[in-house]
Amino acid sequence: MAGYKDFKQRARRRRKRQAVATVALSALIVVQCAGLVYITGRMIGGKPLFDVRPETSQAQSEPSGETDAEQGTSYDNSAWNTLTPVAKTVNYDTTTDDTRMYALPENGRVNLEYFRGALFIGDSLTQGFGIYEPLKSIATVCAYIGITPKQILENSAGYRQDMNRSTDQPVPMLDDILSHTAPTSIYIGMGTNALNSSQDDEAIIYYYGQLLDVLKAAYPNIPIYVQGITPVTAEKAASDPRFSNDRIRSLNDSLARMAVEKGMYYINTHEALADNAGNLREDLAGGDGYHLRGAAEYQVWVDYLCTHTAYNPMNLPYWTAT
Repeated sequence: MAGYKDFKQRARRRRKRQAVATVALSALIVVQCAGLVYITGRMIGGKPLFDVRPETSQAQSEPSGETDAEQGTSYDNSAWNTLTPVAKTVNYDTTTDDTRMYALPENGRVNLEYFRGALFIGDSLTQGFGIYEPLKSIATVCAYIGITPKQILENSAGYRQDMNRSTDQPVPMLDDILSHTAPTSIYIGMGTNALNSSQDDEAIIYYYGQLLDVLKAAYPNIPIYVQGITPVTAEKAASDPRFSNDRIRSLNDSLARMAVEKGMYYINTHEALADNAGNLREDLAGGDGYHLRGAAEYQVWVDYLCTHTAYNPMNLPYWTAT
């Protein structure tokens, strides 16, 4: 009888386990069916599978300096598979302080006719484009002797490269620049004189930025190229710490970052004009250690500009084989 009782107990336990398994399986089937009904209903209704509620916090409700992507901002992507143009939604923050990361890379080559509609703005270094060929008879040059971005911004009077300082009256520089209403591109090159002024580096970048804002507002949709402050010779840098090439590189890092953040292009002039040590190449330098010698030296600069032009459909007629 003991054996039969054990058998009965084992049978009862087995039936209990089977009953529990049956209940669990039934529950699983019910859940799956409910899930299938839910998914089918959402799909038929054209709704996403899950309703995601954006998180809210005090940190998100206050300006934080974060990008839209970091703050969880969503964009309408309903037109992704249509032919309808949609607004650009790519946002970015610049995070590096290295000029080379912002500089416009080499991009084919344009011929000199491309510069026929270009407006060059700057100081006496930029004046060389209006004094020497190949751009003398092609580009429009509004460059003034011994000036800083602050002076142009204030509309101070200055002498262009085609003015005689002994006989002609200086012109209000900003008015003179803005009188040119239809440039196809703008090239800005200045900053060397600011090194010799009482302005500290922060002030130099501030006024430069203010001038860029004025030009951007005056010439919307026109590509603006900001050229780096050009290097000086090792001898010039050693004789006057204000012209240190380390200082120039630091200013150019800030200038490059600012230009890109404003939607402009940065031209790294050091690639064309500096030697391996970062000084102005001796074969290009004039006697003062920061101007270029003449026409042949400006040709080097122009060649570099020809190969560092941003893509634009309007530039296609000027692109040549390299």
